[in-house]
This record gives sequence, C-alpha cells and structure tokens, in this order.
Amino acid sequence: MGRSATRGGAAIVIAASLLAATYDEGVRWPRGARIPVWIEGLNVPADEREMVRRALRTWEGAAGGAFRFDEVQPFPATGIRVRFVNDDENFGETMPYLDTRTREIVKADVVLNRDIAGDALHRQMVVYLTALHEIGHALGLGHTDEWGCIMYKFRRSTDPPRVFVGYRKLLRSEADIGSERASGLAAADRRALHRLYAP
Repeated sequence: MGRSATRGGAAIVIAASLLAATYDEGVRWPRGARIPVWIEGLNVPADEREMVRRALRTWEGAAGGAFRFDEVQPFPATGIRVRFVNDDENFGETMPYLDTRTREIVKADVVLNRDIAGDALHRQMVVYLTALHEIGHALGLGHTDEWGCIMYKFRRSTDPPRVFVGYRKLLRSEADIGSERASGLAAADRRALHRLYAP
C-alpha cells in the first residue's frame, strides 16, 4: 500500500497495489453509488472532454445500474477527478484512494496524456481508450493479461499500436468512438466489472 491519511476517523489509503493486481482485489465504490466526476476544462479541447464522457457512459452502461456518474463543478473532495497533462512516457495514470474500514473507494485521481501525435480521429480514439482504461482502474479493476481487454497491461512497445490500429478499423467516423460497435470493452472486462459489483 501507499501513503495514508485520516478522514473522519477512517484511514484513507492510496491503493497503489491495486494497479499491479490482476483484475479485481475486491475494492470498489459502494454498490448503487452516485459517483461525482470532475473533468478539467481549462485549456482542454471540448472533443477531449467529450471522449472522457463517452468512456464514463460506456462503463456506466456496462454496470447495469451498479453505480452512476454525476459530472460536477467545482472540483470535488470525493469522486473521480480527471486532469490532462503532456507526458512523453505514459498514456494515463490513476490513483484510487480507499477507506480501510470498508475497503471501498472514496476518490480517484485520473491523469490523461493530451500530447498525442496523429490526426484528429487518432487523437480522439486514444483519449477515449486511455480514459476507458484509467476509469476502469478508478472503479476498482486491475490489469489483466488477456489480450483484447481494455484492462490489458501493455507489456511491449508494439502493444499500443496494435490496440489502436485494431480499434480504428471499427470506426467509420468520430461518431463511432464509444458506440455499441466500438465500445472498447471485451466480454471479459464486463464480466470482471459484474463480479466486482455483484450484490
């Protein structure tokens, strides 16, 4: 585990080990939660924020009512907070925080890389897929070794291009990003989410 702090008598711990786990470790938001979501807007193009919203809708749709997302302003004390950075090393990163008494997630900071080369469609789909992956972590899902899953952990330098080329083949236009034909979720991603949020 990582650093910890206290909130109302409950220890809050940074769930660094969650990201190294395979799929779930049993930590999640409370079932039925309405999760506040803040998406950075300052100097962030509208289409990039829209890709994050589509990723949120994809996970919410896959959850079957287990949780809901509520986009909020201003910056919330709890919930999922999404920021954009320029990063040469990573597509994105997530840091969930847990209440150690309940083992429930209380907030998660998501950082997405906005420094993406390529045409507009490529940039949008990379932001969408990265947001989809990182929001999966923010919901409590760890990595998997199963190729084709959004929660797959990139292991080789050839993995990202293979994922992006494969996804782009599903798209007729920007409107298809996050649609039913190109949700980005595999059946195993959905099963893992349902196991994690089962009553």
